[in-house]
Amino acid sequence: MIRIVIVTHGMLAKELVETARLIFGHLDGVSAINLPRDRDVNEMKAELASAVSEAGQDPVILLTDMYGGSAFMASAVHASGPGRMLVAGVNLPLLMDILLARDGGDLAAVRSSVEANRERYLVVYQEPAK
Repeated sequence: MIRIVIVTHGMLAKELVETARLIFGHLDGVSAINLPRDRDVNEMKAELASAVSEAGQDPVILLTDMYGGSAFMASAVHASGPGRMLVAGVNLPLLMDILLARDGGDLAAVRSSVEANRERYLVVYQEPAK
């Protein structure tokens, strides 16, 4: 099974997982790691290392909220090597696509899905001028 570890500032990771559960029901292999203002970053890094270690030989997708932020930098340490993928800019549509694409167990297919659908994850709509 492809594992998913979501690492974000604040409580966003927890809320994304809870919202995905409303849509999909029970989610196996999905972890939420939060970094609220009052949490020590080293404690978050230890939780992240544990979540990745628990995956064993299973592929792991690390999702973070912001490229270059502390959650991203902590996750990048665990993203090298085969069976690892790191994606910044997590939101609910991205998470839903990954949850659907991971069912096949092929990390390359998940990556292809993310790349093919990336423009759907953020849409800016402006009503045409009258």
